[in-house]
Amino acid sequence: MYQLLKELCELVGPSGFEQDVQRFIRDQVKDGADEVQVDALGNLIVKINATDPEMPSVLLAAHADEIGLIVKKIEPNGTLRFEKLGGFDDRILLAQPVTIKGSEGYVEGVIGTLSMHYVKWDNPKRIDSHRELYIDIGASSVEEVAEMGVKVGQPISYGSGLKLIGDKKRSRVVGKAGRAVRF
Repeated sequence: MYQLLKELCELVGPSGFEQDVQRFIRDQVKDGADEVQVDALGNLIVKINATDPEMPSVLLAAHADEIGLIVKKIEPNGTLRFEKLGGFDDRILLAQPVTIKGSEGYVEGVIGTLSMHYVKWDNPKRIDSHRELYIDIGASSVEEVAEMGVKVGQPISYGSGLKLIGDKKRSRVVGKAGRAVRF
């Protein structure tokens, strides 16, 4: 069960780009479902017929997307500027690992800002806006970014993988959302 949850949680699926998540769920449940469809709005609908027609129907609903980012601009030095997809606090962005869904597969990166010695006269308690931050994917030019399969408009999610925490009696998992959940 943990491995299945890990695979699901490590997919990139910010709002508007949740197709990989939906495909993964569809592939996992299709053999045990009576009906699987995607509606006109992109909702994945899975139906399992009741074994007892006298029993009430049960609906389980969840969203497949996550808060995330999108590549907004590629700087000449190979860093990426980004825009937020969903609402979250800019204070959590700095030094976060990220995963970009590139055209050649997933590309890992980290959110950074100017080095402290460049901003030594700035207020160190000031929170940088996401517009002042960048993503470093290890490229040093626009051409290198393109070779890595990254383009403007591609989705980005947090790159922290799912981890098992706690002892064996009280195992919990923590992942992109940063919240420990009993497993």
